[in-house]
Amino acid sequence: MDCEAILLKLRSVEGSRHTFNPPCTDAHIRAVEDSLGQMPSWLRGMLKCFSGAELFLFQGPCDTIFGLSLPADEGFWSVDRYTPVWREHRPGEKEWAIGITNYGGLYVAGSDNSVREWDTSEARWLGSWASPEEWIEHVIAEGTVVIAEAKQDEEAERARRK
Repeated sequence: MDCEAILLKLRSVEGSRHTFNPPCTDAHIRAVEDSLGQMPSWLRGMLKCFSGAELFLFQGPCDTIFGLSLPADEGFWSVDRYTPVWREHRPGEKEWAIGITNYGGLYVAGSDNSVREWDTSEARWLGSWASPEEWIEHVIAEGTVVIAEAKQDEEAERARRK
């Protein structure tokens, strides 16, 4: 996964806004892997590029990509804090919780480089992508729709006020 190319692609979506956290150190990633096992190489690479992101910001993020928690961070949405919770419900699986949508879809990375989306309210799988690149394409497509809908809503509101 070419993280820099993904960042360029995300930033090139017209009207999109994102926030990216600074990258993780190798030592931080190794400490998490010592605790939870070896993560997929592409996830390790992503964390070295940025450690979490809020994507397609419009009245809140459309997607939150998890990073690794920091000692003073009390947030729950991180790979190292949410993965053990996910694994409690999936004994024997070595999947990694890597993000969440604004509608409660949990993104989960498998050891085979796949990414799947779990509906946290209906307890069922919503989607599956064979590679992180396919997953990111899905995230971009969904974010593009959200931006277009938000723009239409704003234009409709402006027209209503006239």
